[in-house]
Amino acid sequence: MVDLHQTLPAFPEGHPWPELGRWGMAWRAAFAVLAATMLGLLAMSAADQHGSTGFLGGTGWVTLGIVPALAGALTLWLGPWLRRYYPFSQGLIFGAIAAAGVALLIVALTAVDAVVTGSGSALVLLLFLSPPVFLACAVAYPMAIWSTTTAGAKVCWPILGLAIAGYTTATVLTHSG
Repeated sequence: MVDLHQTLPAFPEGHPWPELGRWGMAWRAAFAVLAATMLGLLAMSAADQHGSTGFLGGTGWVTLGIVPALAGALTLWLGPWLRRYYPFSQGLIFGAIAAAGVALLIVALTAVDAVVTGSGSALVLLLFLSPPVFLACAVAYPMAIWSTTTAGAKVCWPILGLAIAGYTTATVLTHSG
């Protein structure tokens, strides 16, 4: 039988992430997920061959509100537990849990929609939202961990600024003509 128990510490001596409180981890994770989600929406809109502006319109802004908030809430709840794993593993676990959370939210909204209006069209969102949420969270959580280091802060926070500026500019240009 193979022992899969981690034998080395997940973080090197002096790394700031294990010393952070729940709130410190949560806001960093939420902002990292916001940056990853914005960059993902920009990439999807650039790859859109039909010229639709859905990723830079209403669905994009809803996603930008819900996914980072979900990431922050999940980090508040799971952050201390996740610290015992390596950052790469933390990202994968966090991404899977966030995608499952979005899936449960969509299923709940679909059930309410089906009861109220008699349709179940929101279930299609499950197919389109869960994989990107997994990817954004799996990439962003290690980025949040890295942002606590000096070198990581010099890279991660400018990426967030560029993502916000790029998404806002693309949205304005798309909707202005």
